[in-house]
Amino acid sequence: MKLPILTSLVLCLFIFSAHSQTSSLPEFQKDADELIDRIQKTGLMRGMVLVSQGDEIKYNRQVGFADEQKKTSFSMDTKFRIGSINKCFTAISFLQLEEQGKIDLQDPVSKFISDFPNGNKIRLHHLLSHTAGLVRDVRYDFRTEISVEDLLAKADLEKSRFEPGTEMKYSNVGFLVLTKIFEDLTGQRIEKHFQKHIFKPLKLKNTGLEEANKTYSKFATGYRLGADEKGVMSVQVADPIIHEVYRGVGALYSTPKDLMKFVRALGSKKLLSEKSWKKMFTSYGKAGNGLDYGYGMSLYDDNGHLKVNHSGRINGFRVGFLYSPQEDISILFFGNHDLSERDPVLFTIEKMVFGKKYKLPVDRQYTKLSKEQIGKIVGHYKTADFEFEIKEIKDVLTVESHGDAPTPILPVSENEFFAKFYDLKLQFKFEEGKVVSGQWIYRNKPEKFEKMK
Repeated sequence: MKLPILTSLVLCLFIFSAHSQTSSLPEFQKDADELIDRIQKTGLMRGMVLVSQGDEIKYNRQVGFADEQKKTSFSMDTKFRIGSINKCFTAISFLQLEEQGKIDLQDPVSKFISDFPNGNKIRLHHLLSHTAGLVRDVRYDFRTEISVEDLLAKADLEKSRFEPGTEMKYSNVGFLVLTKIFEDLTGQRIEKHFQKHIFKPLKLKNTGLEEANKTYSKFATGYRLGADEKGVMSVQVADPIIHEVYRGVGALYSTPKDLMKFVRALGSKKLLSEKSWKKMFTSYGKAGNGLDYGYGMSLYDDNGHLKVNHSGRINGFRVGFLYSPQEDISILFFGNHDLSERDPVLFTIEKMVFGKKYKLPVDRQYTKLSKEQIGKIVGHYKTADFEFEIKEIKDVLTVESHGDAPTPILPVSENEFFAKFYDLKLQFKFEEGKVVSGQWIYRNKPEKFEKMK
């Protein structure tokens, strides 16, 4: 499935004029401060927000500390886990291999892994664009070391969510498969390739793989929301993880200084040819929230202007970027809390910067439920792609999913709830006084769920 959202002309213009700047930006700083101030009232807006045009910082807002206990401030050299932004580096690496004649992105997976389920139909192209139909995640707590092969053995590779190439659904497992293929083919770990062919050319001196049991200077502490021993919700240090196995998926760290260099290099001949960038920035499926997905990158057409985006979510951190290459404008978010409001900040500030209409967060009117009503909602649920659990902690309902800490959900009625700290709405359907199903609506994208027995 190929859904080009930009003409070849626009893409070519992008490649050759990636850093052509427009006139100075409108005055958006006070509006951005108001947005962040409103979000900060929840207590979970922790991190840095940067807006730059070229290499000039136009806005730098910091909330909280890199380390709450030591009261360490954030800086351009503070290291953050960047989660799935890692996938951008992996996609670029595969395009570099193709330019070297070592692979063709239309090669089937069976060429590299002979016994891979449906491997004759699934191509490298499908893995890079999340159109392979593989399950999203593999269950593993990342508290002990594990090999790529052993982790893949735990994944449900036999299960297919759809026929390859017919849909787009995000899959960490797909990029784990890419990691194995890359390392088997080249005989080296993928981060070694990153170091030589991406980090070094771009002079990214503080970007790398987070290795187990290694201490890093200026590394931000990640935080989560959890319940203390008395069942009271509180901010806690995020659990430690050992995730080197996700080196092609989401195990890199970086700094604001380095990541700004990286996003400004998207389209640069330092990394790829014009032909390869065109492949990376072609839409192969809908990613939701108005975005399309290319190779390891979200993108959209804003009135003929290409804009690119990716975000990362991992223990204790939320990081993301939005880059407009024709204006050379970067918007970056670095959060060191599981529930830092990354996407509302990125995309609302983007509207401010480009003079579009936007909405600020509003206070909803919530209601109070009885113990009986709360008890009906508590339980395990599943969608087609993931499971989640709703618990009661001190008369407050919480939702827990995707390995994240529990976050409160607040009722506007008996059957409709909103997550307190991010854009999630839950609607429950009752039959004979019991919850049987409903809708999980994240960023206006609905998914049906059923209550598990």
